[in-house]
Amino acid sequence: MAQSDPILDIEGFRYKTISFAEYIKEVNQNSASINSKQLSVLSSKAMVAPMSARNFSPSFSYSKGAYYYLVPSTPYISPSSNTYSLSGTLEGWGKRQAREDFANTEVARNESELNSLKKTVESDAIFAYLDTLRVKLNWLIFKKAINELSALKEKDSQKSIADLSSTLNNISNDLKFFGYGLITFVGKPSDEGFIPQGDAINTYPRNLKLDDLISEALS
Repeated sequence: MAQSDPILDIEGFRYKTISFAEYIKEVNQNSASINSKQLSVLSSKAMVAPMSARNFSPSFSYSKGAYYYLVPSTPYISPSSNTYSLSGTLEGWGKRQAREDFANTEVARNESELNSLKKTVESDAIFAYLDTLRVKLNWLIFKKAINELSALKEKDSQKSIADLSSTLNNISNDLKFFGYGLITFVGKPSDEGFIPQGDAINTYPRNLKLDDLISEALS
């Protein structure tokens, strides 16, 4: 934990502070859904070579014995013969190229789905991170107010302290929920929650154009 980061004294809650950049990096590296889709990409790439190979499979067989007609008046004769056969597969024109094209298309499809999935998971993780930071800031504000009222040591402030403490308890539970929720995006179990680093949301206004947003979303 960074020493400059405010300490959250929440009973029964163990946590690790994490910066925004570090968290997004963890998500991209360890997300179960992203890793699963990456395996699909690798699998489809591995199929390109065998799908592009020539389909030529000759076979040779040998059998002994033959079928004969049974005639009642003829004494039994055991027939015998030797039978040989040679067979193979001859592909029609274009089949090999069609298989190769299909394999390459599967690679492109899986890569496209992976890129789309990464954007979706990353967007969800960003919103979850900001929501957790918002709850953390609320917790710090209420905790600061309680400490300042407690320092006054006045009887009139006791009711306010009690009300604020009740609200702080609810916020603490929310913060636990959001902190453990951030763990789900990194695909590994932990008994520690993640808490965003810092005590402020450093966001700046931007002038956005609708057409640019749509174009960027579709790219």
